[in-house]
Amino acid sequence: MKFESSIKKHRIKKGLTQQELANRLFVTKQAISKWENNKGLPDASILPLLANELDTSIENLLGKESKKNKFKKRYLISIIISLLAICLIVVFYIYVRNAITVERFIRKIETQTDLSLPAGELVNTFSFSNWGYYGNEIYVDSMSYIVFKENRELENFESQLLTDNHWISHVTEDLYNQIPEQIGSYTSMGEYYLLFDLSNQTYNESMDIPFNHQYIFMVYQTNENRLIIFEYTITEI
Repeated sequence: MKFESSIKKHRIKKGLTQQELANRLFVTKQAISKWENNKGLPDASILPLLANELDTSIENLLGKESKKNKFKKRYLISIIISLLAICLIVVFYIYVRNAITVERFIRKIETQTDLSLPAGELVNTFSFSNWGYYGNEIYVDSMSYIVFKENRELENFESQLLTDNHWISHVTEDLYNQIPEQIGSYTSMGEYYLLFDLSNQTYNESMDIPFNHQYIFMVYQTNENRLIIFEYTITEI
């Protein structure tokens, strides 16, 4: 705050007129008016008396911050900077943890199925209980989905789906019978499909007796860059 504004502010706060303040300082009303209109400055010897009459400090009158106020500001700034730093660290930690989770999940599926998948940016997994199906027990371990990053790697992956023998564009009736009916609707929700028999290490092969086998059923949705994955086991009762 400027000197002239500071004097006026503190004078009004004290409930003093220009004349009353002038009387206390042994100066004229015109002198007070000049100070408050930036047309003159009081003599240095008057400043202590002026500050005392207005219940403030010379630093405040001159628009200078006290060391205490400066310390408070610096302390507040340091707190804000510290909080921002903590927020950045938390965000970075979450980002790194998510990236590691996505990478590990993709490596797991690749190892299980001997497939090559593009880099992902998001993975979600949901667990299920066992379901009854045609008099047998089906243990659907989980449903997961990967959202792939939109880049050249994804473009190459999608272009290879057209010629990759592991992927099919239609689930046959024989394969459909090896998929739990509770997830059967997903056989028409994508553009490419893959049924992998973990027990026999085979792709899209129908079996007369598909019991006591672990399966991975995958549905790829090109519009969403999303791969949906079901892991389940069929056990004969």
